[in-house]
Amino acid sequence: MNEPIEPRPWERPVTGGPLRLAIVGVGAFAREYVLPAIDASNHCETTVLVSPEVESIETATGVERLTPESFHDGAAAAAYDAVYVATPNHLHRRVVQTAASMGKPILCEKPIAPTAAGARAIRDIVEEAGVPCLVGYRVQFKPVMRSLRTAIRSGLIGIPVSAHSDVAFRVDTQETGGWRLNPDRGGGALRDIGIYPINTLQFLLDRPLEVSWGDLRREPTLGDVDAHAAFALAGEDDFRALCSASFAAEPTSHLRINGTEGLVRVDEPYHPSAQPTVTVVEHGTQRTIAPDPFDEYAAQVDYFAQCVLRDEPPTPGAAEGVRDLERIEAIEEASADQ
Repeated sequence: MNEPIEPRPWERPVTGGPLRLAIVGVGAFAREYVLPAIDASNHCETTVLVSPEVESIETATGVERLTPESFHDGAAAAAYDAVYVATPNHLHRRVVQTAASMGKPILCEKPIAPTAAGARAIRDIVEEAGVPCLVGYRVQFKPVMRSLRTAIRSGLIGIPVSAHSDVAFRVDTQETGGWRLNPDRGGGALRDIGIYPINTLQFLLDRPLEVSWGDLRREPTLGDVDAHAAFALAGEDDFRALCSASFAAEPTSHLRINGTEGLVRVDEPYHPSAQPTVTVVEHGTQRTIAPDPFDEYAAQVDYFAQCVLRDEPPTPGAAEGVRDLERIEAIEEASADQ
């Protein structure tokens, strides 16, 4: 990782724009991350907000407000070019169906559905409609993670042998109607945050990874969802990864990959408000890379806009969302078999 880190390697001059976005789901997540990112972006603007509490939303001049029913009925469709799906996971499919039926490109938050079957349905919807669909794996847009991916594939640490990753926070049982604690709405630590190491390891290593073990545990105070998830992934060259995710543990976010020629440690790879710090150790020599502040949400929406305006397919797409949900369900099956 000696080369300068390119923050936006996809950025090129583009005609048209800005891409006008309808934000469906204006909860705490959208207000804290999505809307400010669009305001800071180069190629996007918010023109429509969709929320059940539409009357309580303060908007800038010229931004239309819709109820979900009005959105699904096609109201104000001419006021936006594409749809950002920021609702809780169990509501994604209907929003995607509506957007696709109108031919609107879609940026959908991850996981794209509560189940693998739901994810496959979303994949089929966008493929049959022929609309672009970007899944919001924002970690892939952190420049230092993209640089690390290139370096690992170029032999930085030799052949990857093992990995370890933990992600945890203490869930607020009162937040957003408690969807994180509702198993029917895509709740649970594995789906909500365990998806980060699953997807990030695949992104960095670019090799097939299969579930080899899983263990899910509940906490009495957190209801019927998994509060703690531990799982193992296996890949070619006898690669092994051990990961955990928790709703009821000391907050943490880290990743380590060890190889035959060195290792990399990443502190804070997953949190949206933190910049990852990468430590590279090669034959006992250690160096640390601390990147400049960077808004991965703004980069993600700009990349999406560039793809739409250039008529190029964005990645990661719905097929990647399906793959991750299939792994999550394999972890659940492995835990149930114990």
